[in-house]
Amino acid sequence: MDLPKAFRKLILLNELGGNESQAVIFSDPDGVRSGKSGWSFGLCQFDLSSNGMAALCLQSCNFSTEEINALKNQTCSDMAAANKRLIAHADVIARWDERQLADCLTRAQAMADLGGWTYADDRTLLYAADYHNQMHMSKGGSFFVWAKNKKTISDYDIYKFRINQPWGQKRPDDVARRYANLLKVCLEA
Repeated sequence: MDLPKAFRKLILLNELGGNESQAVIFSDPDGVRSGKSGWSFGLCQFDLSSNGMAALCLQSCNFSTEEINALKNQTCSDMAAANKRLIAHADVIARWDERQLADCLTRAQAMADLGGWTYADDRTLLYAADYHNQMHMSKGGSFFVWAKNKKTISDYDIYKFRINQPWGQKRPDDVARRYANLLKVCLEA
């Protein structure tokens, strides 16, 4: 299986419903000023509220500090103009996305090496990398603490872990959708 290609396909389905044109449009998955998420963009859905790379990417797209702060605070008065700026810098965003995709795969494997567990197969590594893209995997974080007590982890083990986390309790439909997308991508690979 070509892991980078399969992972890109998985993230495209999970983050943008398979519609790559949405990568250059700001979106807020939980509604403007209604929750934890903020304006997000790119294939990987860089979230300005929780991902410092998002602001760096926008700086690379020539957004000013003031514009980035207005987007972070969701007080930008002209989202149509902001979206046009994203479209004009689609190549820059694509480079940041490719870096993030590679980092997710590397990070998932590095955490396993550090914690002493193995992934049952490539499908499980893809699902762990998807977890990192959505929730962030770190030493001492909830995934790491859970996984370090295991010898080998399957994709279904990760599914059960995710469904029992706060997000999984709040949105079991999202966890199930992401898992179904994993199975679909791996069948097609």
